[in-house]
Amino acid sequence: MRNLFLLAIFTFIIGVSCNKKPASNIIIYPAKTIISMEDKKPATAIAVENDKIVALGDLHSLKSRFKGAKIDESFADKTILPGLIDPHIHMILGAMMYSTPMAPPWDIETPDGIVNGVKGQAEFLKRLVTLGAGESTKKPLLIYGYHNLVHGDLDRHILDKTAPNRPLIIWHFSGHDFYLNTKALKLYGVDKSWADKFKGVPLGDDGLPSGRVYEDAVFQFLQKSGPIFLSPEKIQAGFKGQLDMFAKSGVTTMAEMGYGLFGLDLEDNYYKHFLPDDAATHIYLVPEHRAFNHAFKDQEIAQIKKMVADTKTSWPRVLPAIKLFTDAAFYSQTMRVDPKYQGGQNKGEHGLWVMGPEEKLKKIITPLWRSGL
Repeated sequence: MRNLFLLAIFTFIIGVSCNKKPASNIIIYPAKTIISMEDKKPATAIAVENDKIVALGDLHSLKSRFKGAKIDESFADKTILPGLIDPHIHMILGAMMYSTPMAPPWDIETPDGIVNGVKGQAEFLKRLVTLGAGESTKKPLLIYGYHNLVHGDLDRHILDKTAPNRPLIIWHFSGHDFYLNTKALKLYGVDKSWADKFKGVPLGDDGLPSGRVYEDAVFQFLQKSGPIFLSPEKIQAGFKGQLDMFAKSGVTTMAEMGYGLFGLDLEDNYYKHFLPDDAATHIYLVPEHRAFNHAFKDQEIAQIKKMVADTKTSWPRVLPAIKLFTDAAFYSQTMRVDPKYQGGQNKGEHGLWVMGPEEKLKKIITPLWRSGL
């Protein structure tokens, strides 16, 4: 009986302590309504302690429960709802795209507002001229947004007519393909010898590069043209623009699904300098297998686990996961299909393997899976 009595007293004390919690660090936010993920009557107040939600209810009940809590009326006439999660973003790639002049196939929302899409090749080429393709200068011009199924086929001859006096690089909407005029091909040293090393440098009827550079040739191209894509100024502006868009759209968490693709040292340096400590969106990093395997060889798994442990209390945070590519891009028709493409720039082709059956995908995945990634 004595033990039952003590247990009852102990339970009572625990109950009181849970319901009447000292609240020096707690802030209560009244709101017009609060939408949770539960099928309950919408709440009208939320209690937060050290950036974590600790209770939902109405203002009267939360004030009674958390004596001395601060009341913040910032959202009193607003609706509060859970933050959105975007599980597949490319921060570095997005920074490059959003800080580049655009000629997209349809309207695109950007940090600077809507960029109107253009239909057909005539309108596309007209947009290129508007963006400076016709200027006479040695400074290369990069324009993003071309889509072959909307804008028609492109080659260096068409681009030479549009930009006869400056290097011009057109970046495919997929992010995987580039189209260069003759001056750009010469500037970056892309010649017919590349076709012996890469599938992604097709030759025209004259035996010279058609102007298209894609997939397996892209990284060598970027090594030569990197400053126009990856300059600190572009990445800083692109980071700020993306974070503003995330915040305005209610995206509070996202995953970068290709950490390391552009080089770990470069990416880590940009995250360190251009990602604010108080960014409203939390960023998780998913290592990309090819990049990590190239950098760390048989220490790939150990290195990923070390990074996971080292970033448990900081942002961006490395996830115990890994990204693998098997084939290429949907939009540019390099995704692997069977039967072959029936039209477009890859008509008559199957698309490309990034990591094909001959590389024994199961053999690559098994140790990663068994290690807990």
